[in-house]
Amino acid sequence: MLQKLTAIAVCALITRGVATAQHDHADVEFHPAGVNLVVPPMDHEGEEYFVFPGVFGHEATDPPNFTDHPGFAGAGFNEDDLIGFNVVQELLYWDGAALAPTPADHSVMIENIISDVTVTGDSAPQTGFIFAEADGAGDVHQHIDFTLHGPGEPDGLTPGAYGLWLELTSPEYDVSNDFVIMLNYGLDHEEFEAGVHYVGEHVVPEPGGLALLAALMLVTTRRR
Repeated sequence: MLQKLTAIAVCALITRGVATAQHDHADVEFHPAGVNLVVPPMDHEGEEYFVFPGVFGHEATDPPNFTDHPGFAGAGFNEDDLIGFNVVQELLYWDGAALAPTPADHSVMIENIISDVTVTGDSAPQTGFIFAEADGAGDVHQHIDFTLHGPGEPDGLTPGAYGLWLELTSPEYDVSNDFVIMLNYGLDHEEFEAGVHYVGEHVVPEPGGLALLAALMLVTTRRR
């Protein structure tokens, strides 16, 4: 596990390719590096976090509890490589000021045309589904659907930021590093951004911590 984490950290440092958050969402970018899948951190106004924001009701025509942002964008694959995901843990919830228990009977469904997974505040880790295939140029660009369910839907649900803790998978590669998709339902921009920064700093591994681990492991390897 330590060797895998180090390899992912080194790949992220070398290839970097940090995504930049714009207008409350940006694609989850990823790429292969040897046998690993790597999801680099996103740049949030100079701070790099493994957190990718989105907003329910992103498009004017969307129901207020639905979004298909962020999408997923990858490059450097072989044609027909498959990409999927796993859910690492239960649903996170930011109430605008702090992490809190997920509101009762609220859940987020992740789905495409043929598959779906529902994540709640007390659900266990779950196997997700394959949702994308690399094209002839080795590129991937795919969106899947996220729907917030609960009492009062679609426009009377409990406001907050709902966080999906995920990892990418593939039959051709080892699983990626963890990352979180934070989806805003009804918070103002400042409240939502506070949640994104809190989760990025205190919940998912910080890029700086991975960099330090990589550096220490490289020194150890050289000494050997």
